[in-house]
Amino acid sequence: MMEPPIAPRPNRPHRGGLLLFVLILAAWTVALCAPVDQSAAAEAIGPPGRRFYVSKLIHIVGYGSLTMLAAMIPNSLQGRRFLLLVLVLHAPLGEFLQGFFSRTPAVRDVLLDYVGIGLAMLVWRRPWSGIFRRPPTESPPRR
Repeated sequence: MMEPPIAPRPNRPHRGGLLLFVLILAAWTVALCAPVDQSAAAEAIGPPGRRFYVSKLIHIVGYGSLTMLAAMIPNSLQGRRFLLLVLVLHAPLGEFLQGFFSRTPAVRDVLLDYVGIGLAMLVWRRPWSGIFRRPPTESPPRR
């Protein structure tokens, strides 16, 4: 007897990858809202000017890394669009939440978060190609 061919698996999100994304995003949210011990920061990083630039670089690298992780999850184009939307909305929400946890929210940080997202999409273009294109519509058959 000949076995029937195996149908290709639909392009669905990998549950483990999606769970990892959600857990890392939650940890990132907690880290953004956690108060910073200035004496420990001064000891680890150095003078206030350097701390400022390091903290801004952390925003870019953090959101860039989350964008790359979102691209690694096997998913459809619509799924990647959704994860990108989550990141784009998370940036201002995270800054807003910082105001409740003895941190100062800043629009500049949201813009830097977007820079990180954009840079990651530019560096790793393939998973994000076509994300802003409209899906093709079916044209009626010609007679």
